[in-house]
Amino acid sequence: MASDESGPKISVPIHPPLVALFFVVGVYAANVDMVPLSNLIVPLLVAASFALCTWAIGALAWRDVRRGAVAASGFIVLFATYSFVVTWMSKNLDWIPVLPLWWCLTLVVTFLLSWKVVWTKFFNVVSVFLLAVAMAQAMLVILKAGHVASSSGATQGWARPATDSRTDIYYIVLDGFGRTDQLARVMGSTDTEFVKGLQSRGFFVAKGSHSNYCQTELSVASSLNFEFIQDLYSTKPTDTSRAPLEQLVNNNRAAHALRELGYKSIAVTTGFPPLGSLGADTEMDNAPGWTLIETALLQMTPLRTSSALGPMFDQRRRLLNRAFEELTSLGPPDLQPKFVIAHILAPHPPFVFGPNGEPERSRHLYGFWDGSDYMTYAGTAEDYRVGYSGQAVYVGKRILEIVDAILRNPGPKPVIILQGDHGSKLHLDQNRIEKTDLNEVFSNLTAVYGPKSVIDRLYPSVTPVNLFRIVFEGLFNAHLPLKPDESFYSPFEKPYEFTDVTQRLGSTSGWAQRIPTDTATARN
Repeated sequence: MASDESGPKISVPIHPPLVALFFVVGVYAANVDMVPLSNLIVPLLVAASFALCTWAIGALAWRDVRRGAVAASGFIVLFATYSFVVTWMSKNLDWIPVLPLWWCLTLVVTFLLSWKVVWTKFFNVVSVFLLAVAMAQAMLVILKAGHVASSSGATQGWARPATDSRTDIYYIVLDGFGRTDQLARVMGSTDTEFVKGLQSRGFFVAKGSHSNYCQTELSVASSLNFEFIQDLYSTKPTDTSRAPLEQLVNNNRAAHALRELGYKSIAVTTGFPPLGSLGADTEMDNAPGWTLIETALLQMTPLRTSSALGPMFDQRRRLLNRAFEELTSLGPPDLQPKFVIAHILAPHPPFVFGPNGEPERSRHLYGFWDGSDYMTYAGTAEDYRVGYSGQAVYVGKRILEIVDAILRNPGPKPVIILQGDHGSKLHLDQNRIEKTDLNEVFSNLTAVYGPKSVIDRLYPSVTPVNLFRIVFEGLFNAHLPLKPDESFYSPFEKPYEFTDVTQRLGSTSGWAQRIPTDTATARN
């Protein structure tokens, strides 16, 4: 048996908990822009506890602390890389039951490793090094965050509203809600009943709208600051950090401007970390349950095949329904008008609702993946079509209920902005523009309700960057010139590398032939 103990001094093994912590910190480092630091506490404690328990079991089995530590570290590595191993097995060894094969492989490798190798010093050094690298990577991303433009003086030179003006403003982002014609073309489904319902209630629905960006943080940050992202930085960000976008969202110009005009702001969120407080004074209590990092870690392990995934879909369902209920119950205007900012993570995946609100649960992994990432990790193109179409129908029904509740309130006519931050993403490649259906991805829902002074300024091809410019002009004589209605694609991995695709929108050449004719029909 190999040993690294050649003298009387015996190295003390510390590597099992460090290996476990490495995986947690590594996942955090890869998602540092989307995960608050406070979300690390529970995973770190659970990982350390799991490592110590595994180490204790190994030590008892071998009657040796050092061999037990090697067994524990080996098991932790295989446990945390389960999803990668079984993905390879599923593609190359599909004739063998994957889970039993993985357990057999894990037990054999763990036994052989701890039987033949007891390199305590080596494992200690490697585990310290790996953990330090992961921590350094996370810190580097955090330190690079910056370049954020100031929102001060947001209302300088504006005419103040009349003292008796109590116009409530609702800005509701329906994540990934596409434009009707593109949903019919790509999904084989339609939201016609929803759009007709909006129009019958007095909404202006932009028939040629398109988003300025195809990623949520970029789109919402631009909308709430009514500027293009490129114009919100003194210097162009050169790294991949999304922290500057989160700061732009949570320190946005719209909330600042309305606060100066006497508004109170209220945020309604649905558990997407980059869109946290949304710059509001009050965030509705909407406990997220499983955090993003906990979900990611769980699905790396064999626990992803257990009943643990069920509660994730149930939690997402409860979270969305609660947001709908909060928007319905905010009440009539009062002496202080309100600015309600809501981000509804639907019909964006994960798909948890059928068209009538019935529970849906994918047979695949739970996650916020969209576009090409969805096809890689979560399901097939047909799963996306059916899941998206059903969830979009249900979201439309709930939004109409919310609109009716708002419009029943007494007082001045409110402004209600319903906006898809981008379109659906069945044919989005996250990192390659040439493989992306730009018309599908950028054609978003835009519907606005409000007084004539606002509605008369809208036009069919309006884009999100101009919505608050139009609203503030109509309500407060803000004198904000309209921006060009331009659209920019950027890869997910390099969000600030923009390609102007404005001139490419409106043409479906090359895509009509690629979309199957037997797509799922609308689910009503």
